[in-house]
Amino acid sequence: MKELIVKSMSAVRKKLDPYKRKHTFEMFGYDFILDEDFNVWLIEVNTNPCIEESSNLLKMLIPRMIEDMLRITVDRAFPKIKKGGNTNGKGNAGNNTAKKGNASLTASPAKNFKTPAKL
Repeated sequence: MKELIVKSMSAVRKKLDPYKRKHTFEMFGYDFILDEDFNVWLIEVNTNPCIEESSNLLKMLIPRMIEDMLRITVDRAFPKIKKGGNTNGKGNAGNNTAKKGNASLTASPAKNFKTPAKL
């Protein structure tokens, strides 16, 4: 699957961001199928994938996927600034704990993420 994703992205790499904009990202939806011999076939790539939580499995996976997507994009582009103005250069990836006084506040967006109501 990884090889198919890499090959498909390589095939369209010059079309993905022709203006080379900074601080942008896009989520793609890849659809695969397995044949009777367990060969993986790429069916299509969606530039506007459905992120509807239509099953219990998707209710678990989609919030995690969105959290991971934001962690590897937004958190790295805008790292958390520590007191004194220093950053560790790794952004806020993997660290969702903030200190307020003597208490620790732990953020867990994936657990609290709600999808918007359907129109």
